[in-house]
Amino acid sequence: MIKNLSPLFSSFLCAGLLFSSTVQAEQTPEQTAPKPPSLAKQIEGLLKKKPQLFDKAIQNYIENHPDIIYGALVKYQQQQSQKQKDSVTSYMKENAKILFEDNKDGVLGNPNGNTTILVLSDYNCGYCRKAATALDEAIKTNPDLKVIIKQLPILGPDSNNAARVAMLAQQKHMFKKVNQALLSMDKPMSKDKLIATVGKLGISQTEVEKAFSSSDFDSDIKQNYALAAKLMIQGTPALIITNKDHSKIQFIDNYLDQVELKRAINSVK
Repeated sequence: MIKNLSPLFSSFLCAGLLFSSTVQAEQTPEQTAPKPPSLAKQIEGLLKKKPQLFDKAIQNYIENHPDIIYGALVKYQQQQSQKQKDSVTSYMKENAKILFEDNKDGVLGNPNGNTTILVLSDYNCGYCRKAATALDEAIKTNPDLKVIIKQLPILGPDSNNAARVAMLAQQKHMFKKVNQALLSMDKPMSKDKLIATVGKLGISQTEVEKAFSSSDFDSDIKQNYALAAKLMIQGTPALIITNKDHSKIQFIDNYLDQVELKRAINSVK
């Protein structure tokens, strides 16, 4: 910052030195010259007497160096972004059990794996379905990988009903089959379609209809919404990877690139 503001600081120096010279010139030879104030004090005194000099200098500097202002704004945004990331990371570590060890969430891959990927997902989301395909490939090549599916139905009532069916399947220890069936369903995912789809897998219409109106599932989904808000998640899918003791936690951005996905998995081992 000192380097960038050197022209402005130089103007202050010149003003301070001029003020100092004027004061010393007015002293008579007979007077005992007191120890001159420091340059900083001289400048401070000058600015108190003529604050308009400071305002003018700032105005001139901004007009002549707009790139400095832009750079400062960019730096500020980067700092704020990093603060948000640090805050989210701290929250994830403090709430790791809720995020990664909730038995109401569906589990794919190795349930005892040392590396865990959490996916906040919506069955009506096209990118969620693409992420599911990418994670299926990752599971095949990483036998130590655990994938957790946390329901975040943000795309309307059909999404909410599908999430409830998936949570019911988790209770019945049928999540893997039902999850795949839901991902393969054509849209719209109406109640009748959901009932028919999971009925083929052995879940009765009565069970599904109870799930549609379950207050317990309603509470669980609201909790997931609250978690997403704390994590500053604004859409689905959102992927978070961690190691066994949750000492390493980070978001996965480019989940559709198998090379990047592999790099993310290796980074937390």
